[in-house]
Amino acid sequence: MASMTVADHVLSRLREWDVDHVFGYAGDGINGLLAAWGRAEDGPEFVQARHEEMAAFEAVGYAKFNRRVGVCAAKAMLAGDEDRWGVLRQGVKTKLQEFLPHRGV
Repeated sequence: MASMTVADHVLSRLREWDVDHVFGYAGDGINGLLAAWGRAEDGPEFVQARHEEMAAFEAVGYAKFNRRVGVCAAKAMLAGDEDRWGVLRQGVKTKLQEFLPHRGV
């Protein structure tokens, strides 16, 4: 068996935390995670969003209505991405204010 990558370890940890859905937008920033999902035989399920900002709000909504951990997978922010970062940060802030479980990947 090939050695595990960091992305394989991330998915393993999400399983340990009993995460069953991860919301995100496929792209260069998370291609390693998507490859790990392709190799994995079990969850968590990747839910494709239209864009990263929507993935953050989907994770918030999922956590609110299911009382489970909401996870958003997003690429690292670069200089000039302040608007996108602001929306993702707002999703995290919303979760923290409500004291519901939340994990950022």
